[in-house]
Order: sequence, then structure tokens, then C-alpha cells
Amino acid sequence: MKKTLVATFVIALSSTVVTSHAAVIQFDNNFYEFVDTTETWANARAASILMMHNGIAGDLVTIQSENENTFVSGLLNAYSWIGATDDDDNGVWKWVNGDIFLNCTTPNDSSSCTAVNGRYNSFNTGEPNDSGAGEMFAMTDGGGLWNDVNTAPQMGYVVEYVTPTSVPAPSILALLGLGCVGLHFARRRKTQL
Repeated sequence: MKKTLVATFVIALSSTVVTSHAAVIQFDNNFYEFVDTTETWANARAASILMMHNGIAGDLVTIQSENENTFVSGLLNAYSWIGATDDDDNGVWKWVNGDIFLNCTTPNDSSSCTAVNGRYNSFNTGEPNDSGAGEMFAMTDGGGLWNDVNTAPQMGYVVEYVTPTSVPAPSILALLGLGCVGLHFARRRKTQL
């Protein structure tokens, strides 16, 4: 019963993956696309994580530098969602990948905000200001300036496909190490017989 349920879940999940068909453009090592639609931040996030490009899963864009911000702005034709939020902890801005980049000690006072470890941000003057109810999601104006807004507005969004690095995850290295140890003992046992 459990195996059937798991298999059904995996099949259902895999059938919802969306393969990207829009113009996907490479910048540095990653790929980006602007999705021209009208979605809330939450719906844009949900849709972006189901998108794939060349086997790479997407997510809302995480902008790490001025050059990347300029590049992303060039993709847009209107206001668009980006992958920044302080929804988990009001005043602590982080990217959808978990990287914290801005800390505001007073969420409705942009002058209280400081970059974390010198990380890049491009919030417009006076932003983020948490001025409306639930302004916890970031959008860009198409000119490279960001604003915090609530999730009610509907706009397009930018998907980023982050190319994996060639270094395997620590869990893979641990499994590889255990396999080598197992082979070593198997060979020792075989030579002793």
C-alpha cells in the first residue's frame, strides 16, 4: 500500500513539472526567463519551482550583483516579482534560496536596514518600508529598483535556473566514502579466502 501511494505521488508530482518554452537567456553560468503573466508572488513562486530548463529546476530570481540586476532589468517590460521576501521574519530580507541579504531592525523604516555581509540589494530610496499591510514580497520596476509590496498585486516574474556546481553534495561524498570502505573490506575478505 505504501509503495503504491508513494509511486502515485511521484507520478503525480512529475506530471506537474513544466518545461520552459519561452526565451531562456544565459548570463554568467545561470539561465533566466521572464514570464509575462499576471500572478501573485505566491503563485509565481509555485509556478517557477515547477519549471525546468535543460534538466535544471527553476525558482524566482535571486539577484546577487549590480551586473545581474542590470541584466534582469533588460529582460523585463513591466513590474515583476523577484525571489526576495521577509515573510518568515519581518525585517529580515532573504532570497528564496535562504540567503539573508538585508536586515532592517525597524521593518517600516528603511534607514534601519543594513546589508548582511555586504550583500547586494537595489531597494528604491525609502524602501523597504513595510508601509502597507503585509508588504513582505519584493518586485522590481523594470529599471532595476526594488520595492516591497504585499502579495495582492499580480504581475509577471523572472525565473532563474541555477547551474549546479561540479562539487558533489557532502552526502554524496559520504556515500562514496562508505562504498570505498566496503570495497576495501570485500577485497580483503576475498584475498583471505
